[in-house]
Amino acid sequence: FENAIVIPKATVANRDQEQTRIVEEFKALCIENGFLKEGESLTNANYKNYFINRFSDLLNTSYKENHVLNLIENIKSVLEPDMPKHIERWNLIPSLDVWETNIDKLRKFANERRTAQLGHINNQFNLEGTYQLTAKTSNPEEGFVKVNTIEINNSTVGIDGDYSTWSGDYFKNVPVKLQAVALPGYKF
Repeated sequence: FENAIVIPKATVANRDQEQTRIVEEFKALCIENGFLKEGESLTNANYKNYFINRFSDLLNTSYKENHVLNLIENIKSVLEPDMPKHIERWNLIPSLDVWETNIDKLRKFANERRTAQLGHINNQFNLEGTYQLTAKTSNPEEGFVKVNTIEINNSTVGIDGDYSTWSGDYFKNVPVKLQAVALPGYKF
């Protein structure tokens, strides 16, 4: 640990600024890739639906509670043996107990984030709540289902193990794109 990184406590203002920054970066990416014309924003129905569905896709995969909790545990297990030396050398936190408390805060955040984000999106766009979409693949050796931007198989971050029956939360009245994808040698 040659260099220490101190992450300041998030404030409501910081969180709002961060959310605005993320939306602006996403918007720029969509303009750059032709999904959106300069000057258009969330008033464009296609862009708005894409944004909402992509957000949902990420919450259902990369930011799924179990996936984030596993990441936290993996990183903790790597750092834990060196933490006493780190604490002694850098004096950024007073004790290993405080570090453990901070890890617990990360776990709490990981457990609450998804539900909170679904609520934020629902409120921001005046939506009518969510529903659980379930995709079933009768034989994963023949193909898989694609939901919006995610392939429902083990190559997608956050989808582990048996993916023959997969569920995710999506917003009512926001069109979802479904596609059956055949593996080489098979047809649907």
